[in-house]
Amino acid sequence: MSEYDTGNPVPSASMPDAWDNMQSIDKFVNSSDETITTRTGEQLDTLHGVNVKADNQLTQQQADFETSQEERDAVVEETRQNLIPLSKQYMTLEAAQADIANIPAGSTTYVRSQDGSSLADEYINLAGTLQPTGRRMLRDDYGYQVSPDSVALAGYDPETKRVAPFLNTNGRLIQIGPDGKYYELLTPQEAELYALGSEGQVTQFIGGEKVWRMIVDAATKQIVEAYTVGGHHWIYSDSGLILVNQESGGGGDDDANQLPEYGLHLSGSTVYPYSEDVPVCFIFVTAGQSNARGYCPDADQTIVAATPVYPDNAFMLSGGVRRTGTRSTTLVPLVEAVSGTDKETAASGLANTFIRDMAAATGIMPRTLSIVCAQSGQAYEYQKRGNQVYQYLLDSIEDCVTACKAKGWLPIVLCVDWMQGESDEDWSGLREGMYESRLHQYQRQAISDIMARTGQNEPPIIAQTQIGYVNDNHGAFTGQYVRMSVNKLHGHEQFRCVNTLYQYDFISDGLHLTCAAQNKRGAAVARAIVQEWFASGWYGMVPSGFVWNSPTQIQINVPSYTNLTIDTTNISTDGLANYGFNYTDESASPPAVSSVAISSDGKGVLINLASAPTGRFGRVSYATVENPLQSGATVKPSGRTLGARGCVRSSAGITWVYDTSVTLYDWLPAFRINVF
Repeated sequence: MSEYDTGNPVPSASMPDAWDNMQSIDKFVNSSDETITTRTGEQLDTLHGVNVKADNQLTQQQADFETSQEERDAVVEETRQNLIPLSKQYMTLEAAQADIANIPAGSTTYVRSQDGSSLADEYINLAGTLQPTGRRMLRDDYGYQVSPDSVALAGYDPETKRVAPFLNTNGRLIQIGPDGKYYELLTPQEAELYALGSEGQVTQFIGGEKVWRMIVDAATKQIVEAYTVGGHHWIYSDSGLILVNQESGGGGDDDANQLPEYGLHLSGSTVYPYSEDVPVCFIFVTAGQSNARGYCPDADQTIVAATPVYPDNAFMLSGGVRRTGTRSTTLVPLVEAVSGTDKETAASGLANTFIRDMAAATGIMPRTLSIVCAQSGQAYEYQKRGNQVYQYLLDSIEDCVTACKAKGWLPIVLCVDWMQGESDEDWSGLREGMYESRLHQYQRQAISDIMARTGQNEPPIIAQTQIGYVNDNHGAFTGQYVRMSVNKLHGHEQFRCVNTLYQYDFISDGLHLTCAAQNKRGAAVARAIVQEWFASGWYGMVPSGFVWNSPTQIQINVPSYTNLTIDTTNISTDGLANYGFNYTDESASPPAVSSVAISSDGKGVLINLASAPTGRFGRVSYATVENPLQSGATVKPSGRTLGARGCVRSSAGITWVYDTSVTLYDWLPAFRINVF
């Protein structure tokens, strides 16, 4: 304490205060104490105290450094012990033993198999002697067996439990089929990893996830590590690929926006991971041009969804489902309404079908929020990032997120319903592959911008509906690049072909859908979304391949949830040859198609030719030829009566929400396929 301790405030001209200050300075410089107390009661370090603290800090830093160095040395040694350099493989066990000095104790290495039963065998250094571990690198031609109990048949060796899939020398992902043969699945760029696990003693597939990074053993082509878009990390073990992290995403608050995974089990093996314990609002975005916007000036057309079907579950932003520059965060029941020359969109058919089918499957009524951001008569370059309609989309997503969070709901965009391409189809400069490149750009822009606003970890799908419009200068095997792009994009990244327009009725201009057709189109999108997100994935009806059953018969294989059938009731065959199928090759006179039928198993279309082809490079097309313009007509042929159409559909479908006597089917999209 100070000697006088006057209590005067600072500053002070009092001499007693000056004497106390001089005393404090003397103690600061010369005292062996570590602290002093000033005349104002503040405790400060002396010069000696400052030196003591500095010495203590140096001592602690040295100790921390030595501890950290020991930890680093331990990590390096552990890594050295566990590292198995693929380049360090030995031709014989004797050669490996002779090089034992370079194989740390406790670590392993590989030696070429001497009996040819495997590619290489693993050995471990135990006290200076190499001992077999029992693990082996399998050869690509190893005789796999098939597990009849697996969800998707997988090949595995019951002795080593080494299981497909693996990459072959061409970089293709391979699966073993029920006949024991290899089947190529997907390219590495869009690889789908079938993760491997065990149920009891049977190693089997347990699901599919898209891979964004994959590490492959250069010698065996075995997948040893993979990272999936859902945030999962897989590594190889003796039981196959195993999941390292059980949770998706990167942790933190973002995990709350993942789809809930409570596994509501339904009939069979179908699982709908949805629970009302987690309040989610599913957002549907419709984008594109006039058939997305609902252009329909015909006076005889009336709105189908004029009143809400699920007013407590299906919502839109106030001001209407079609979004413009007017912002809103107020939710109102979803309905369709006339706005100038615009009428019904696909939004109500999509949302109401989704709610009905999810409720029927799970007993839970989901919430939906629909927006339409479309611009009539505009090609792709006016739809992408930087354009007004795209900004409307982003603004509307932000408004949806705000509205959902205000109610305590997690906003998750399930799909962008893409209905566009007629203007691009009419562009004379469009070439094969160009439209696919444009949509890859749109996918990258839209998905990244949407996810940045919603915070969801899993990307929405781009649900494509194939346009019905055909340029007058295009034919069965020429042009129609926008229509054909749907098949090429389907199943790659987030693209899914969910529908084709030729099955519907068009208004008087021959280009735009009727109100009822718009609603049905939305129902088709909903059917695909339910399958893709909550069941076993949507694989649509895009042809998967072909086979020549005989010199005059081609079989086009088509994935479908039900058997195929030929429908001449909904589709008019007047002026339509061979149910929409055509054949050509490089010869001057390709053989004609004599008949078309469905294969006995219901999964393929049989195209019979009048004679065996003599030319090379055969091609088959479907739904690519429209009726000629009728005499005196000024409207382009379109739709199910006159347009470029075909007669193949699924044998079963779903009922229409707005008329339960009507069944809505899946239809085979227009396509061209090389059959050589």
